[in-house]
Amino acid sequence: MSLLGSNPIPKDLEFLEVLNHLSEMVWVMCSDGDIQWVNQTYLDYFGDTFQKLVVENDAWNHIHPDDIPKTLNIVKEWQNGTKPELHYRLKRHDGVYRWFLARCSIVRRDDNQTVKYMIGTITDIHEQKKAEEKAKELEDQ
Repeated sequence: MSLLGSNPIPKDLEFLEVLNHLSEMVWVMCSDGDIQWVNQTYLDYFGDTFQKLVVENDAWNHIHPDDIPKTLNIVKEWQNGTKPELHYRLKRHDGVYRWFLARCSIVRRDDNQTVKYMIGTITDIHEQKKAEEKAKELEDQ
């Protein structure tokens, strides 16, 4: 089963098929901000197909509505070549929102100035986030 969609993945990204075996969600985004590829873990978490999530651009529907503005801002920063982290909530296939940390690495073109593509990971930090919230509540009492 190929998760490469209708756009063939560049030769320098063939290694991405190996990433299907990781427990962490992995994605590749073009410099224009469109997701090009996701691993199987990503698809399994959302319970959707590559066609629905990526080709039909449905991934945005899985982001908590309150987190969409900051997500858009971070994606713009990634497109500009900076690498801030993103803490946001994603809706699992059963409708439950969990906290995640998204990180991005920038791959630049040969001129080393412009972004060629971005590759990133999404890590579940829900339990950590809840523990931090509980600690803050106790501190505020």
